[in-house]
Amino acid sequence: MTRRKEDAVIRAAQRILLTRLQQGQKIGTRKSAAHYCQLLLAQERRETLLALYLTSALRLIKGSVISVGTIDHSWVYVREVIRPAVLLDAEMVILAHNHPGGGMLPSKEDRQVTQKIVAGLKIFDIRLMDHFIIGRAGIYSFAEKGALN
Repeated sequence: MTRRKEDAVIRAAQRILLTRLQQGQKIGTRKSAAHYCQLLLAQERRETLLALYLTSALRLIKGSVISVGTIDHSWVYVREVIRPAVLLDAEMVILAHNHPGGGMLPSKEDRQVTQKIVAGLKIFDIRLMDHFIIGRAGIYSFAEKGALN
């Protein structure tokens, strides 16, 4: 199978996974959420930001791609994360984005936009449960590092 055909199969599997996640599945732990996000984003060639909107019982309301950028940058508008959270009556949000270059440590911009999103969601009593960075070496969790304050 050629690389192009493999990529098509991976993208089809990612669409199926995202559809199944949208059917009210319970996201039990941060670790399970991180693994879902890793499956969805690990093979992306461009930086992609994914948002999972959740109920207080950690049931997925909706998952959606917020932004697709370049190999090393994605433009994120805070309102594009917050608006769906408010409209969907979400109580929690999980963000994840990939670093196609392989690294998993957050950039200065990653930290800044995450703090803006935390502050914006807080206005509506919505909590950012975590923000994951998916890299080749693993997954970075803002919550585990205490970086969501």
